[in-house]
Amino acid sequence: MFLILVWLCYIFPYTGDDWAWGSSVGLERLSSWFENYNGRYAGNLAVLILTRCRFVKAIFEAICLTGIVYLIVPKRQNRFFNTVVCFLLIAAIPKFLMRQTIVWTSGFSNYTIPVVLVLIYLRYCYSLLESGDPPGNNKFSTSVAMLLFAFVSALFMEHVTIYMLFMGAAIVIYTFYKYRKVYTAYLSYFIGVAIGAAYMFSNGAYRLIASDADECKYRTIAQGSGLVSRAIENYFKVIGKELFLSNFILNICIFFAVVSLFWKYREQIKASRFRMIAIFSTIMVEAACVYSFVANIFMIFLRKNIGSIHFDGIITLLFCFCLILFCFSAVFDRTLKKKLIFLVFSIAIMTGPLLAVTPLQSRCFFPTYVLFCYFVIECFGILKMKKQMPIVALIALFLALFNLFRIYIPIYQVDIQRVDNVQAAANSGRTEAELSHFPHENYLWMAMPDLGPMWEERYKLFYDIPLNVKLKEIDYKEK
Repeated sequence: MFLILVWLCYIFPYTGDDWAWGSSVGLERLSSWFENYNGRYAGNLAVLILTRCRFVKAIFEAICLTGIVYLIVPKRQNRFFNTVVCFLLIAAIPKFLMRQTIVWTSGFSNYTIPVVLVLIYLRYCYSLLESGDPPGNNKFSTSVAMLLFAFVSALFMEHVTIYMLFMGAAIVIYTFYKYRKVYTAYLSYFIGVAIGAAYMFSNGAYRLIASDADECKYRTIAQGSGLVSRAIENYFKVIGKELFLSNFILNICIFFAVVSLFWKYREQIKASRFRMIAIFSTIMVEAACVYSFVANIFMIFLRKNIGSIHFDGIITLLFCFCLILFCFSAVFDRTLKKKLIFLVFSIAIMTGPLLAVTPLQSRCFFPTYVLFCYFVIECFGILKMKKQMPIVALIALFLALFNLFRIYIPIYQVDIQRVDNVQAAANSGRTEAELSHFPHENYLWMAMPDLGPMWEERYKLFYDIPLNVKLKEIDYKEK
């Protein structure tokens, strides 16, 4: 599977801001140490490297995607099935999320890498919920390593950094309360994240954004009386859809995970004083998943929304609330209950900062998507699966991968061909060159340098095309 991912990641083209990072523009940003640009220092360094060698990019991205699966899937029953399902959920990620966080190298560097780092720390802390073993250790070397790891982890994406602050503090408080002892590894992680967050937000870009003086006028953060209106607008216009409703295949898995857990614990639920809450929350979660399924079918085949943004937002809010109720009232395995509650509240904390900022794009929801995947895999991990289920999952994974290669192989071919054509035109002394659109262009983010002279210049710098050559866009013609 790793080699398949390497191949897939290799054929993803460089687009949009990749052209800036991979050219002299990126080096200029580096020379100023990203002054007044952003505080994503580690993410910026990563994209500077990944945009300079396609093969290195492919290997690194495949390692990260495989790492997400390895870190999520527990080492217990149904491991093969859960591994296949987890790869399926990555391969079947919503289109808008896929193109901004996996295909787009700049998005991958800032949104996917920090998710891997968060999962590494969660796996390190797994014993707190899983086995009851003494958590962590107090070795000096471990504490120093954890401090450095946390510091770097905090320099990728703002809302993930804020989540890591909450998570780090919560783990320190929890272990002190339970064991009456401060574990220096956990404390070092929190301190490292805090230092990293302070360093990130000390970048002048955030001061300019807060004072509404940022040159990039699209970056804003609501303050004071405007915070409530911004939160309402962001929630109903973006979050209500991107957090839950757009996750077509994932929501099908959540549907089966929840109904399977309800059936597994049906006898305990009957005897519970919270049985009505368990029944109500299960029904509402399932109903929300069914609505998501129908809404996606309508959008895929009819290009039509079946509900307003306000109705969709209410459905998402109801789903999240009832999912929490379900975890409290219908899950009777104490270890699993603690894990699921932790994951749901992690999703809420990760989403919170997004209420106040713009721009708010699909890519901001990759961390929550992965946490929902984690939720599903934890549920499947304690269920008894029929023998044919791994076969069904393998078939679904094969179809999802086939679909991705069906889309991105023609894109790769056109990407190579159009660059060769433009460079050939420039070498022959022509001052105008044709630049073809891509097939399946809606599966790419900012595929054409057509947003203004700045983007065309960056495209030329990236591919060593003389700046005096004018690019003429032409429609893609299938051979």
